[in-house]
Amino acid sequence: PPPQISLRLYFDEWSRCLSSMYQRDSLYRFGRFDSCGPQWSDLKTAIRAKTMVSEPEKARGLLESTHYALNLGSDPANSPTAGGDLGAEGEAGLGRRGLMAVNRVKLELRAEAWTGTQKMMQRGN
Repeated sequence: PPPQISLRLYFDEWSRCLSSMYQRDSLYRFGRFDSCGPQWSDLKTAIRAKTMVSEPEKARGLLESTHYALNLGSDPANSPTAGGDLGAEGEAGLGRRGLMAVNRVKLELRAEAWTGTQKMMQRGN
């Protein structure tokens, strides 16, 4: 049977890469914007594979060669957008992108806590 191909997965990865928050993080961490070339290439490859109805093995091979399959795959620890528990390994089991996501959430929580502290101090005066 032909493989189930989710174009949404590849589109989501490409659009996540294009997002302003991801590009800001890339600029801060690496000193340059991310071209998102691998994600764009993956989307084109997925579209090509989806049209290969008569050649399911060739389509499967195309999907296995994508940036997503080789670098992120189905491991939620490597996904910058995956939520949920960090598991028994904690942060040590996460890939670079997973750690980036965890650190971003920590910073957001710290900012919220600081804002709450400032409001409490203002009420006290």
